[in-house]
Amino acid sequence: MSSTAVVLNNIYIGITRYYFPVVFVSGLFTNVANILIFSYGRLRTNICSWYFICLSISQILSLFFNGLYRMIVIGWNNGYDYSQISMDLCKFRIYGSVLSVALSRHFLCLILLDRWMITSRSASLRNKSSLKYGRWVILFSFVFWMLFSLQVPIGNPSVTLSSGCMPPPGSTYAIFYTVYTIIIGILPLFIMILFVFLIMKNLQNRGRTIHPSASLTQQTLNHLPARQSRSDFQLIRLSLIQILFFIIFNAIYSTFNLYFVVTSSVVRVGNRLPIEKFVINIGYTLLITYAA
Repeated sequence: MSSTAVVLNNIYIGITRYYFPVVFVSGLFTNVANILIFSYGRLRTNICSWYFICLSISQILSLFFNGLYRMIVIGWNNGYDYSQISMDLCKFRIYGSVLSVALSRHFLCLILLDRWMITSRSASLRNKSSLKYGRWVILFSFVFWMLFSLQVPIGNPSVTLSSGCMPPPGSTYAIFYTVYTIIIGILPLFIMILFVFLIMKNLQNRGRTIHPSASLTQQTLNHLPARQSRSDFQLIRLSLIQILFFIIFNAIYSTFNLYFVVTSSVVRVGNRLPIEKFVINIGYTLLITYAA
């Protein structure tokens, strides 16, 4: 191992040993607090609040399956992975990791979809943003991703291999899993950016509708079709902030699988491999930081 690799490895061990515990504890506190806040009072009657609650639940799962795992194995246990003792335990850990990431991105997209509907000038579309429809969407979301993520324990080997409980390189499932991780990493980014653009467009249209009518009475203003409550606009602002932080903290994690596919024919020489590994670890660190 080169001196560069040793230095980068020691830096990441220090991050997992001293930084991850702070992120884990603060993340649990903030996500539980978010669940309590969004389930209190008038906020709990807004379906977007329930999407935020589900987002916090998925982030708590990510803190346990991604953050706590790396904190114990890399930071405190010198890289020895207890999950390698049992393939079932190893598969369960990877299942939880994949599920938490998928749920987090799914509910972020639902939050933006809901905010796009609530800012629409179409009354029928705004009416779709309700608990009546949202509860079924939430139920379907959890059931779908819990079932779809079963491809991880089913597709991975049941015996200990050099690849651990991940599929051996070149296998059919390894190719499928690579394609899946690229899609689940890149597609939500484009969906979120698209809905942010559509929300901003709706808000601009709303501004053009309201400002020329400044001489109308307050009662007339209150019945304009583009009117939203104060809590709705607070949720819109919070949604846009969430997406901004998501893009910042998930960019590396979302794109490194695509990077490896594009550069698969390149021979890694010198310090390139340890540097790439360090960048990936930083991507995981930012992912866990976002969950907090």
